[in-house]
Amino acid sequence: MNIGVKYSKGDFVAFCDDDDLWNPDNLQIKMDYFRKNPSIGMITSKKAVIDEIGKKTGKTTHKWVKNTHFVTFKDLFFKNAVTPSA
Repeated sequence: MNIGVKYSKGDFVAFCDDDDLWNPDNLQIKMDYFRKNPSIGMITSKKAVIDEIGKKTGKTTHKWVKNTHFVTFKDLFFKNAVTPSA
C-alpha cells in the first residue's frame, strides 16, 4: 500500500483490498462530494460485512457513524473510525 501511494501520480488515492467489494457508484459519489466540498481532506464510509458466499451478514463497523456524520480528528485518534477500503 505504501509503495502504491509513493508511486501514485494523481491527486487522490483510494484503496480497495483484494477481499473487499465496492458498490458500483462508490468512487463516483465520493469524488463528486470532494469536488463540491474542496475543504474536505478525506472521505470514508461504513462497511457491510459479507460472508464467504457474498451474503450480507447484517454486521457493520462503526455503528456510531451515521450517514451524515462528519468524522473528526478526535474520532480518528480515539475510535479508529476508518476502514482503508471504505
